[in-house]
Amino acid sequence: MLTMMPYTSSWFQDYKGALLYKNITDDLVITSRIIATNRAGNDIPGLQYSLAGIMLRTPRPITQGADDWVPGQENYIFLFYWKCNGYQHTRI
Repeated sequence: MLTMMPYTSSWFQDYKGALLYKNITDDLVITSRIIATNRAGNDIPGLQYSLAGIMLRTPRPITQGADDWVPGQENYIFLFYWKCNGYQHTRI
């Protein structure tokens, strides 16, 4: 089992948050069980825009760090669970 407990971070517009990744080059099948909880582990996340999920993303040829990065050019599919305004949602 893998447990991630990030602190303040963001995946919004072109901002990037905490993630784990693995480069792949072939077709794949993903099986995942995601449980999103508050820090105590006894309830759903309490903060607005709390997200948990999996992402498939096309890498970009960035070799010079921030100097090569251009906003608005990400290519990904994100399957996630999130909480906002007291409601729980699942989206692709």
